[in-house]
Amino acid sequence: MSSQRLLSISLGLAFAGVSLVATAAPTAAESRAARGVETAALLNAELSDLDNEFVFQTRLIAGAALKQLNTSTTFEALLAPGGVTLNCAVSGTLNARIANTWPRVLKLEWAHCVRNEFGMRVDVDGPSEVTLSENSLQPTLVLAIRFGDQNRDYVDDQVPETPVPWTNGQVTSRNLRVTGFLPMTQEWANNFPGRYLVEAKGFIRRTTRQPEYNSAGEPSPEFYNYEFNRTTDGALLTGAYTASSLTDFGLITGKVSTRFTFPTRPSGPTFFLEKWLKGSGLTLRRSYDSVASRYSISVDGKVEGDFNQFWPIGCTGAETFTFRTRAPLTTSPLANTVELYDGGELQIDGKTVAKFSATGTQPGDLMARVVLNVPGTGTFIYDYPSSVFRGSLNEAGRCTY
Repeated sequence: MSSQRLLSISLGLAFAGVSLVATAAPTAAESRAARGVETAALLNAELSDLDNEFVFQTRLIAGAALKQLNTSTTFEALLAPGGVTLNCAVSGTLNARIANTWPRVLKLEWAHCVRNEFGMRVDVDGPSEVTLSENSLQPTLVLAIRFGDQNRDYVDDQVPETPVPWTNGQVTSRNLRVTGFLPMTQEWANNFPGRYLVEAKGFIRRTTRQPEYNSAGEPSPEFYNYEFNRTTDGALLTGAYTASSLTDFGLITGKVSTRFTFPTRPSGPTFFLEKWLKGSGLTLRRSYDSVASRYSISVDGKVEGDFNQFWPIGCTGAETFTFRTRAPLTTSPLANTVELYDGGELQIDGKTVAKFSATGTQPGDLMARVVLNVPGTGTFIYDYPSSVFRGSLNEAGRCTY
């Protein structure tokens, strides 16, 4: 997997104190400006997650099926009325056929198709479809990928081959249609070079079976179902990968909602965490300079979202921000998180300007600095360690204390 895909946002929300140059209580405008900086950083993970869940993983599954068919049968054989049925590695079958219409639609039906992979027993069941752009099982582009139908989901159930105390695997259900232009040629790092533009509709639900741990750190013999559910009624997504380590992701329009369900267990009752975001021309560009060992990030467009259950700073309700990156936000090669910016300039809501720099020459004394120029309110300087989600900037962004 590429180094870019391994980027993750640091959500350690400890409010470690770092001295604030402006010591007076922040005004509403100053507090909102601070949250704008943090929201821009948060989008680095949020938009990457949408790409991964709705587009990258979707192509990965469809691409693996196409490769299996290409080595086992022919395009012409799949045109037969009943198609071709293949035996799976351990048990079960995969039936594949191509409708004799245009555009060509490859219809797949997994019947508890079981394989062993990386120490897991993987059981796949349910229907899917791939709309091909050409008469080939090695298409450079597909026009749609669908998992599940009106009656059934596409289900991937993974269980450890040898029982382990810390997990009993997970089951992922998809009822999702991704329609548009999807490049399918993969490079060595599994990315799909080229730009995609798709509309995603449906849901992905992942249930992880985990134990409860006691005060000594020992797992319980029982496993509990923790559920992750991501849904959209229609999100227009775009993105691109290049061989030069440049990626970008975009939520052009639409809303995506995410819900985490924590089950009833010895440590507490069932509870939920929810978040959502809407985009309007929202894009994020990310690149890596291997010579300088430096990432750079640009975020542009409008976002409305409610992350308050995940971001405990006392806010309620959704907020809307508009971003324009005047100069890419760069990370220090000494940084251990992607939000320790040592350069760049970001405009928020068409008026506030955030300028980033850094002091210190070693990881131990490296400190990021953001200067917020808030028209009508003043200029504020914040130093923060390792991440904008720690320290004085985070404190300034709080709605309640």
